[in-house]
Amino acid sequence: MDGHRVPTIIRWTGHVEPNSVNTKLLSSLDWFPTFSFLAGFELSSSVVYDGVDISAALFSDAPSPRRRASTAAPPAIHGMMTMR
Repeated sequence: MDGHRVPTIIRWTGHVEPNSVNTKLLSSLDWFPTFSFLAGFELSSSVVYDGVDISAALFSDAPSPRRRASTAAPPAIHGMMTMR
């Protein structure tokens, strides 16, 4: 698989099996929607979020909801780089 991989360590007793390895496609953009879901917060439907809830992919055999990695899309808009 091309691209880069950033290791992530998750420890949540009773939810994550010790010494387990998850090789599914995930993104740091997904942490906000995932933690919001796990905490029981409902995100506003009037806002478009770049991330998605990945809790099922983290804690079960469910596949990742991601089909492709997020990429930076130059040129910058108003001096800011966009991510999609």
